Amino acid sequence: MFNDLEWLEVDGLGGFASGRVDGVRSRRYHAILSPAVSSSNRFVLVNGFEGWVSTDNGRYPISSQRYSPDVVSPDNRGSMGDFTPEPWPSWRIRLPDGCVIIQEIFIPKGITGTVVSWRIEGKTKQAVLEIRPFFSGREIHLLHNENEEFQFSAKKVKGGLKWTPYEGVPSTVIYANGDYRKDPLWYRNFKYEEEHRRGLDSEEDLAAPGVFQWDLSKGEAVAVFLADDLTVSSKELVKRPALDVVADWREIERKRRTSFASSLERSADCFLVKREGGISLIAGYPWFSEWSRDTFVAIRGICMSNGNLEDAESILLEWAGKISEGQIPNRFSNELEYSSADASLWFIVVVFEFLAARELSPQSIDPSVNDQLINVIKLVLKNYIEGNRPGIRVDRDGLLLSEGDGQSLRYVDGRMGDLISRSRVGKPVELEALWLNALRIGSFYDGSLEPLFVKALNSFRTKFWNRVTGCLYDVVDVEGKEGTVDGSIRPNQMLALGGLPFPLLPKQRAKKVLDVIERKLLTPLGLRSLDPSDMNYRGFYRGGIWERGGAYHQGTVWPWLMGSYVEAWVRYHGSGEQNLRMVRQRFLDPLFEHLQCAGIGHISEIADGNPPHQPRGCPFQAGSLGEFIRILRKIEELEKEGDFC
Repeated sequence: MFNDLEWLEVDGLGGFASGRVDGVRSRRYHAILSPAVSSSNRFVLVNGFEGWVSTDNGRYPISSQRYSPDVVSPDNRGSMGDFTPEPWPSWRIRLPDGCVIIQEIFIPKGITGTVVSWRIEGKTKQAVLEIRPFFSGREIHLLHNENEEFQFSAKKVKGGLKWTPYEGVPSTVIYANGDYRKDPLWYRNFKYEEEHRRGLDSEEDLAAPGVFQWDLSKGEAVAVFLADDLTVSSKELVKRPALDVVADWREIERKRRTSFASSLERSADCFLVKREGGISLIAGYPWFSEWSRDTFVAIRGICMSNGNLEDAESILLEWAGKISEGQIPNRFSNELEYSSADASLWFIVVVFEFLAARELSPQSIDPSVNDQLINVIKLVLKNYIEGNRPGIRVDRDGLLLSEGDGQSLRYVDGRMGDLISRSRVGKPVELEALWLNALRIGSFYDGSLEPLFVKALNSFRTKFWNRVTGCLYDVVDVEGKEGTVDGSIRPNQMLALGGLPFPLLPKQRAKKVLDVIERKLLTPLGLRSLDPSDMNYRGFYRGGIWERGGAYHQGTVWPWLMGSYVEAWVRYHGSGEQNLRMVRQRFLDPLFEHLQCAGIGHISEIADGNPPHQPRGCPFQAGSLGEFIRILRKIEELEKEGDFC
C-alpha cells in the first residue's frame, strides 16, 4: 500500500500540488504547481523534478521517474526512508553513503505557489544538490508532447526567473537561493501508471529548461514555484531573500495547521476555496471542481459539523445567487448547466439544517440572509410543483416524476459523453425521499404545502414497499408507466431512513430495510451500489472508460453513504453505550484506517464492490470525508449526552 499512498497540498484558491509518497508520479494530475485560473479550469505548470546529491563518495539520485513501457529510472524508491504528512509532506532520503536529506513540500494558504526545500540532517557534510524542474504548461486533464513552440528561455525578474512556455498560459516564476544554469532538454515518454490502469492516454513529454544548484553544506536549499500571473505573493519575494520569506511562511503555516481541533478538520479545510465575493467547496481533488450535489452532501460535515457556519453561509448564498426557475445549477462553469433533478432539493435540506444550527449558535444571522434563503426554498418548491423546469413535475400521487430527456440526471444515473448508460427515469427512491423532506421543510414556511406532503408520503409508503424483498423499490412508475417497478436492491433507499432530517418509514419497515442493506450492500468502506446477486452487478471498478462507467453505479462502493446508514442504524437500533461501541468498531474504525490507505488524511470517492474493496476514483473526496465527519460528530454527541436525533 505504501506505493499507492498520495499526498495533497492545496492553496485555498482552487490550486494544488500532489504526488505519491514513493516519489513516482503515476497520474497526469501529480504535479508541483497546478494553479486554478477559474472555478472550473486548472493548469499544470511544473510537473515535478529530477534531483541528485553529490558528496565526496559519489552522485546519488533523490528522485524517481517512470518511463514507457514500464521502467523506473533512477529507481530511488527504496531510499525515500521515513515519510510524514505532518505538518506537510516530508521525506528522510537516505543516500548510500549514509548522508540523509530532508525534503519538504508545502503550499502556504492563499498563495498560488509551492515551496520545496532540502537540507542535510545532522552534522554538515559536503553535499551539492542539483534540481531539474519539469515544465508543461497544459490544461490539467490533458497531456503534453514535445513540440517546437515551447519557450525554454527564462526571463530574469528581480529575485527570480520567469518562464512563459506558451501564450495564454500562466507564467511560472521560480525564486531560489541557489544558482541556475540553462540546459534545455526534452524528457520523453513519462509513463503514468494510474492513467494506464484507467484505460486513458498515459505517456507524456516534459520540457526541462535547466538546473538549479545549491551547496547544502552552507545551509537549507529552497525553491518557490509561483504562478506569476495569478498571485501578488511574488512582491514579498522581490523585497527579501527567498530563504527568509519561506521561513516566515513556514511559521505562519505551521501555526495555522496546528490551530485545527483535529486532523479531520484540517483535511476538511482543503475543500474550502476562496472565490471572488465568497467561498466555494471543491467536490474533490485532483479532477473535480464545484458540483452542487457534492457540495450539499459534503457541506454538513465539512463546515457545519465543525461549527464553521460563516463559510457555510457564504457557500449557500453563492449557489442561491445562481438559481434559475427554481433550479440550482449542476456546477460552476463558464456556462451554467441546469440538469439535476435532486440538487435543488439537497439545497433545501442543507438550508434547513443550516438555519437550525444558526439558531443554536451564538453567531447571529443577518435577517436578510435568513429571508433570502427561505425565499429560495419557497421558489424551488413553487417551480417544482408548477413544472416550470423541463422533465421534472409533480404527478397525481404527489410524488415527483423525473421524466428526463437525457439531461435530468439523479444520483446513480450514469453518463459518458452523450450516452446515458443508466437513466432511472420515473420516480427514483432517493429523489422521492428528498422531495418529501423538501415538502416537509417547506410546510414550516408555507402551511398550504402540508396536504401535498401528506398525500405524497402516503403514496411513497404504498408504492415503494416491496413485500418480497422486505425493502424499497429502486424506481416506481418506470419510464413514466404507472404501476411498473424496478426491484433492484440499491443503497439509494437509505435516504428514506437516514441522512435527511425526516425519516419516512415506520420503525418495523425501516429495520427490515436496514437488515437487507446490511446483508446485501454493507462493506467496511461504505455501501455497494447494487446487490451482488443482481445479474448486472460489477464487483470491480477497473479497465477503460466504458468498463469503469459500466461499474460506477453497478456494485461500486460509495463511502459517503455510510453516513446515512450509521445514522439510520442508531436511530432504529438504539444509542445505548454497547450499541455505540459497536458502531465505532464496525462502521467507523474501518474508515479511520482508510484515512492512511489512499489519499492521506482523506476518504476516497469509491471502492471496489468485491473484497478487498480497493479504493478507486478520486482519492480526496469532499462528500466521503464530509459524511464521515458528520456522523462521527453525531456519535460523539451521543456518547456525551446519550440522546440521538
